[in-house]
Amino acid sequence: MGTSDGFFTTLRLAELTLRVADAGRVASFYEDQLGLQRLPGRDGHVRLSANGRESLCRARGHPKAGARA
Repeated sequence: MGTSDGFFTTLRLAELTLRVADAGRVASFYEDQLGLQRLPGRDGHVRLSANGRESLCRARGHPKAGARA
């Protein structure tokens, strides 16, 4: 199946939510390395977008997210 087929025009992904220890640090990585743009967030979430309008990824800070046993 090539990219010109109708499959890719009908596929829509939902927003990905990441639970991370440091949302700001993760957002900076995605901005610097992948070129995503930060959107206004709320409730401690950082929202990232590929096109500057629609949120693709949301990072939420959680103190135990980086903990390892």
